[in-house]
Amino acid sequence: MSAPAPAITRFLRKIIISDSGCWLWTAALNVKGYAIFNAERDGYNSGLAHNFAFEYYRGRPPAGTEPDHLCRVRPCVNPWHLEAVTHLDNIRRGTKGHVTHCLRGHEYTDTNTVHLRNGHRRCHTCKQVAYEQDRRKRGVPTWKEWVASGEPKRRKLLRTWDALLSAT
Repeated sequence: MSAPAPAITRFLRKIIISDSGCWLWTAALNVKGYAIFNAERDGYNSGLAHNFAFEYYRGRPPAGTEPDHLCRVRPCVNPWHLEAVTHLDNIRRGTKGHVTHCLRGHEYTDTNTVHLRNGHRRCHTCKQVAYEQDRRKRGVPTWKEWVASGEPKRRKLLRTWDALLSAT
């Protein structure tokens, strides 16, 4: 029985080079459209083919970084179409990073964007609307509604009355 082919030989059998220079993967893709390749027995991490290509041709990415597709073609495994970036930068550069407005049509601006720790972003206007809806659902009045109800005056009178009673 012959020895199994080295990882790079098996890898190169599974690509075709497009006119754009992308090395398109012809084998299995995961549900997100990224190329899957198992090179574990050759000492490489098993998983995504573009990670193998980057590591084989350009070396391991620096700690805390991961390869990001500059061409935005998920089945592309060309190591020169990849750049080592942080996970946060990878998310921001991704498909959603090019979205300029939220689902309700509010523009993502510096003042209207809330950046979350996981790299995602939220529309500040939509966040405020959701907060107001939740507050109303729970029956909590706004500051203006609370003042208009006369409740602060009533509380002040009660505090004054309690102070008078305790002083005597």
